[in-house]
Amino acid sequence: MTDLSHSPRMVKVLGAVAVSSGIGLALGAVRVKLVAVDLGPSGVGAVGLLASFLLVVTTLFHAGVGSSAIREIAAGSGPDEREAVRRALRLVTQGFGIAAGLLVLATAQPLTRFVLGDAGLADELRWCSLAAVAGVLSEGAIAELNAFRHVRALALVPVLSGVLATAAVALAYVLDRGLVVSVVLAPALAAMLVGESFRRRLRPPRAGTRAAVLAYARRLLSLGGALVLNTASLALAALVVRVLVDDELGRSATGEYQAAVAVAIAYSGLFLAALWTDYLPLLSELSADRRAMNEAVDTQVQIAVAAFVPGLLLLMIAAPAIVTLLYSDAFADAPSLLRFIVLGELLRLVAWTTGYVLLARRARVFYVAVEVLHAIALIALTAAVLPSYGLQGAAVAYAACQGAKLGWTLVFVRRTSGYLMSTPALRRLGGALAAAALVLAGSESGGAVGWSTAGLLVAVASVFAVRDLARRLRTADGRLTWPSPRALASAARKPRQ
Repeated sequence: MTDLSHSPRMVKVLGAVAVSSGIGLALGAVRVKLVAVDLGPSGVGAVGLLASFLLVVTTLFHAGVGSSAIREIAAGSGPDEREAVRRALRLVTQGFGIAAGLLVLATAQPLTRFVLGDAGLADELRWCSLAAVAGVLSEGAIAELNAFRHVRALALVPVLSGVLATAAVALAYVLDRGLVVSVVLAPALAAMLVGESFRRRLRPPRAGTRAAVLAYARRLLSLGGALVLNTASLALAALVVRVLVDDELGRSATGEYQAAVAVAIAYSGLFLAALWTDYLPLLSELSADRRAMNEAVDTQVQIAVAAFVPGLLLLMIAAPAIVTLLYSDAFADAPSLLRFIVLGELLRLVAWTTGYVLLARRARVFYVAVEVLHAIALIALTAAVLPSYGLQGAAVAYAACQGAKLGWTLVFVRRTSGYLMSTPALRRLGGALAAAALVLAGSESGGAVGWSTAGLLVAVASVFAVRDLARRLRTADGRLTWPSPRALASAARKPRQ
């Protein structure tokens, strides 16, 4: 099933986006480190609550139009249609962004009291209403760049916005004022400013009739509704789990959990960003050809697993040092939590890689069901294990629910496109899970034998991954035409014909 003609482009985009996202995440780690050093686990817990809540708000008010616009532009029948989609995207994100900020500002007091469980965060949330506006607007700008595959701009956005945000947070740290607010607010504002500056380099969309723009806005919102339910379920589950941990175990425990989840998601985010940048437009273009689309999916699964595993194993074995470096030695429970959660991220990566088929083929019911079922399972299982097993139980519940999500995602994708994982893909995933289980056991047990075994597995997995990815870079056979960097820049300046 695997079509190796997809491999070179996938590997190159994965590498470029992973590097740029990694730089942005490293800068983000510096910002959180300042909070951890200055305010400890309780400060990180407050940041986690505010950030999780704002993720829910921006997800709801972004209305999923970014991803639906990418899909519509990539699969568009002509330049007029793509221009109308661009204007509709701008109209929706501007209106909904302002509405999100006003709503958070007006309801900050009751939200912090009844949703976050801490009325003392009301002032911080009022300031963060600006982050809600900026978050929605930046998503619209980045989606438009993505739709035209402006890879260079997309790679620069996390780097430049990370530099601006880190400078702002460092200033707040030096002045000892508003550190928690700045860590949540500065990244959103910086991403909006940088994303909009790059979008202004695109040729403005041609004027169209009001009726045509509104018609495409309704079309974006129609598919976007499914995206909202999907992403909002994920964001809401993350918020509810943190509230459960906060109520059951206290703010410091919330900080420990937030630290472990943040590190794991930061690593997997390097790969998920690459999927959103180039893989979703590809599947949208191939959506009418099931065989070609399934071949692209299988190739992407193999590349994603091969690239993900070395870092996964390294995070497991070096978890104590990484948590201390990024936070502080006060986060004693976070390393063990991180090992289980990052294992769940491997399963999530495969689920998302295959699940994009549902979006590309507009299988909205299945697409929504994936995250709704996961949210229900995660909240229920976490609530069940917290009283008896504490934070360790919450981390195991996270990994288990990601595994369950992968299972029903594959069932839904099979129903939608007929995709079945090939033997090479299954072999890579099975080997990755086996290696991760051994490293997890060795790291948790400790001792010379455990650490030696874990270290050997990291080395072996790294060698195999490098050989696999290098082989794929040499397999270009010309069957699939990809735009060159010059063509990408040209596409960013004018609509595709």
